[in-house]
Amino acid sequence: MAMTDDPYIPDLVTTGEAADIMGMTRQGVSAQVEAGTLPARRIGRYTLIRRSVAEAARTRADPSHE
Repeated sequence: MAMTDDPYIPDLVTTGEAADIMGMTRQGVSAQVEAGTLPARRIGRYTLIRRSVAEAARTRADPSHE
């Protein structure tokens, strides 16, 4: 569910939320961010990922989730 309906503000999720979406551990998501294979931004103490990127990564990993 989107946090905002403003089209100029992307829907962002934490690494833990991305892990749930992608069906993997938070550490696995963090490893992908560190490796540069999953784009993310560090905001304060949080690493944030666009929800659409996490959903696309899940679909690439397991096409049956579509």
